[in-house]
Order: sequence, then C-alpha cells, then structure tokens
Amino acid sequence: MKKLLFPLFVFSLSLSWSQLEDEQLDSLKKVWTIELTQQMTELGIGEEDHEGWVGFSDSIYSIYAKDTFLLNHIWTLQADADQTTYGMARAAYDCESGYDQLLNKYYVILLKKLSKEDQLMLKESQRNWIKFRDSEQLLSQRLTDPSYSGGGTIQQLIYSSWTVSLTQKRVNELVDYLMRIWNEEGE
Repeated sequence: MKKLLFPLFVFSLSLSWSQLEDEQLDSLKKVWTIELTQQMTELGIGEEDHEGWVGFSDSIYSIYAKDTFLLNHIWTLQADADQTTYGMARAAYDCESGYDQLLNKYYVILLKKLSKEDQLMLKESQRNWIKFRDSEQLLSQRLTDPSYSGGGTIQQLIYSSWTVSLTQKRVNELVDYLMRIWNEEGE
C-alpha cells in the first residue's frame, strides 16, 4: 500500500506545482512589484541625469523607465515561476496587456500635448496602427499553423512573445514623440 501511495503523492504534488493558480500568481505579482519598486529606487531607475534634458522630456523618460522596468521584470519572473507552456504564454499575454495599458497612457498624454488639428492626425495614425496590429496578428497567428511552422507548442510561445514586441514598439514610438515635445516653459 505504501508503495502505491508514495508515487501517487509525488504525482499529485507535481501537478500542484506545474501550473500557478490565479490567486498564487496575483500574490506573487504583489510581492514582485514591492521588491522591484525597491530595486528601482536602489538602482536609480528613471532618476538618471540626462544632460540637456529638462522638464517634460526628463519626466516622461523617468516615468517610462520605471513603467517598463516593472513590466519587463514581472514578465520574466512570471515566466520563471510557471515554466509550463501555458504559464509562459500567460506571462507574455499579461506583459502585452501591460504594454497595451502603457500604450493608452502615453497616447492620452501625447494627445493632450497636441493642438486640435494635430490631435486628429494622431487619432488617425492610431486607428491605422490598430488596423495594422490586427492584420499582423492574424498573419502571425496563421503562420503558427503546422503546415507553415512544423507545429509544436513552441509556436504558441513565439506568437505570444511576438505580440508583446509589436505593442512594445508602438509604446516606444509614442514615448519617442513625447520626448520630442518641449514642455510649457519652452524647455
């Protein structure tokens, strides 16, 4: 009986560690955020002195550096904590969602800095980017088909990481636009 129960116990234990539950992950993310925020302070992330940068540009860079430091490190920690295909894909999805939130945050900041006429141009640009993103996602998803890729669970991870990169690039573009804008004092 003991010989039967021990392997069953080990098997059930391995199942419980194979994939993080949502509550476990939420709890870990809270701990990681606290630790990473402390690490940001210790490392001076976003507090670097940039010669020639003052006012608005410097503050945008500081906020961006902190936002992306947290997001990228939590993605890494989450993928390390749950190394199943599902866990790593979920980590990428969560990171892409985070970049989508940053995209909206920096879009709104940029929109408020522009004249009414230029706001219309930014809105059109963003609508075009969304169409581009959606069509690119369809194509990339199609290329994960075994007839193109050879199949395998790695395709899911390639796709999910690629979606992070696509949204991250747009955030970088919006922040770059913001960095080119002078603040109200003409700095």
